[in-house]
Amino acid sequence: MQRQLLVAAVLATLSLLISGQTDYPDFFYKLSLQWPPSVCANAKCRSPIPRTFTIHGLWLQSVEDDEPIRLKPRQTPLYKAKEIRDAIYKTFGKYPEISCGKVNNTGKLLLNEIRLCFERANPPFVLRDCPKRNSTRCSNGNDQLKFPPRTSRV
Repeated sequence: MQRQLLVAAVLATLSLLISGQTDYPDFFYKLSLQWPPSVCANAKCRSPIPRTFTIHGLWLQSVEDDEPIRLKPRQTPLYKAKEIRDAIYKTFGKYPEISCGKVNNTGKLLLNEIRLCFERANPPFVLRDCPKRNSTRCSNGNDQLKFPPRTSRV
């Protein structure tokens, strides 16, 4: 996983260098990892659905943020967003941003993405706390999230 993160960070840096856009002092990089079973609950996905977090993207973000994890997928009980965030913090020493989705017609929240933030450096490999702890449909650390196993129906 660390090799994938480094490769993604290096590619993002190279793309900025090639485009000549290197003067962004008020920006940092955000790596977004997504959990395929949650994402595929509301979207058409090709089989087989991956059993691991996948890279959703690595983006340059403004400082205002405008725009190996010890958790296991399970049916019940639900996780609090704070539990997931704290597990990431315990592993990496920095707070991530948690992104949620909703199951159609049920209103249940699903863990969609765990976003890690990086300092702006060449290459960006130093993690930092993400300015926002929750996004998309997650509103606070007490939100109850389903982190479904690959084989389950949500």
